[in-house]
Amino acid sequence: MTDRWTEAQLRNELFWVLAVTYAGGTRYLSTAPLEIMDGVGTLQTTASLVDVPDVEEALDLWATDQPSLSVALSFVWPENVAALIEEGHALDGAEAELCQHAYGDDWSQRRIVVRGQLVDPEYDAEGEPVTCSLQEQISDDQTTLPFDLVTITEGTFQTDGTLNATIYDQSVGVVVPFVFGTPGGGTVAGSPAYVLGVTPSGLAFVVLIACHTVAASTVVLQAPDLTTTSALTVLHHTLSDGRVVAYVEVTLASGFLVTQDLRTIWSGGPALADETSSGIVGAGDLMAYVLRRSTLRVDWGRLGAQSDALNAYTLGGYIDEPVPLGEWLRSVVLDVLPAGIVIGPEGVYPLVWRWDAKATDAILDLDADADLSVERASRVSYTGSDEIANTIRLRYRLDARRDDYAADEVATARPELPWTPTSSDLVRSYARYGTRVLERESAVVHDEVTAVKVVQWMTARYALPSRSVSYLLSPRHSFLQRGDVVTLTDSEIAASRQICIVESIRWLEESGLEVRLRYVERRG
Repeated sequence: MTDRWTEAQLRNELFWVLAVTYAGGTRYLSTAPLEIMDGVGTLQTTASLVDVPDVEEALDLWATDQPSLSVALSFVWPENVAALIEEGHALDGAEAELCQHAYGDDWSQRRIVVRGQLVDPEYDAEGEPVTCSLQEQISDDQTTLPFDLVTITEGTFQTDGTLNATIYDQSVGVVVPFVFGTPGGGTVAGSPAYVLGVTPSGLAFVVLIACHTVAASTVVLQAPDLTTTSALTVLHHTLSDGRVVAYVEVTLASGFLVTQDLRTIWSGGPALADETSSGIVGAGDLMAYVLRRSTLRVDWGRLGAQSDALNAYTLGGYIDEPVPLGEWLRSVVLDVLPAGIVIGPEGVYPLVWRWDAKATDAILDLDADADLSVERASRVSYTGSDEIANTIRLRYRLDARRDDYAADEVATARPELPWTPTSSDLVRSYARYGTRVLERESAVVHDEVTAVKVVQWMTARYALPSRSVSYLLSPRHSFLQRGDVVTLTDSEIAASRQICIVESIRWLEESGLEVRLRYVERRG
């Protein structure tokens, strides 16, 4: 399949093809009859698409909502749909794929736009058009975190001498936490730890620290009076059903006060280990790990392409009660990243907002002055004026003992406060709007480098309003994709190699496209 059209492919005409698997077979519908090479054979399309699909591939740069993609369709099915339905062939929910085919290409080189199910079909007599939507929506699947929910019970941790000889009554019913990164930054309490009981030897306490394999070689425990142990070796135990827990042993001779109210200081490395036992700290690796264990369809190629940018942000935290994976990704992880989850033909993937893009990052120069195929289709519009902020404070490094944040990062242009040279945008914003304050808290940011990066992109996001404009482009621009960086020249709106991000693409009946461009404001 084609991920991005090449210049050679775009020399040929593009056709829309709808492939529907229904009533025991797959039919191929298009606006014109086509014979398409398919390896050593061919496939035939019927001219059954009544209208060219109205498709818009959009990107909300700052949205953390559930992504979806839906296309309205109208087609004539080659057989009597009403009769097929009465025979028990349900059209609602039929698997379908809408793609673009470049004339002369093999079927394997098509570009898939939407892959999903037909929903809400309406039909009439034989030969009349069927209307419906082709929809792919990534709803919260049934995956929850922690993946392997481990609760301290006598049934789970039997006093058979393999791990513990007793079970601490006050810990019964407690959920062992799922821990990732280095919560607390390795300096303050990062996550709870729970006493399981006494070892079979009777010389030490078993303290559970995580419901999974841990990458850190050692950790430190903290008591309610803030006293701490020396570095304790992390050990692992496999339960009878295959689940793994991580624990440490505290000897009775150490004199450390062992109570139910213990905390773990992750000073010996990251908590969560991947399938190769390597520690996970970057946001990209963390997202890949949790998505691998979900039921979501994931575009692994696109996720991999975004990993370096996402891994610049290191995250840590813990989960000690069940939470839907999708909700956690959107409300916790994406809340501090300049990225959103979008949906493509191969599944979901993160797309990073290139707020610091340079002209050298552009893959195309759009010049409305010199190129007649670049035609402005809208006025330039401002958005975001109601969200302006020029004093931005991020509270981070959650102390699991105090249930409060141990550090903060501030960017401001207010003269009465210390100047943090993050961006001239703050100075311009303050001069134009006066003091506008934005305060955020994050339970998953624990290091200063990541905190600074978060405040930087929030400055670019909130200090000044954002501008966007739409253009009509010719079919030869069909290689553009959401998130691409381009430059724009249009003397009528005083744009001279203005850096922009492609925010949406709408395919038009005339085979051209309409793109909405979001300005990357010049800074400095």
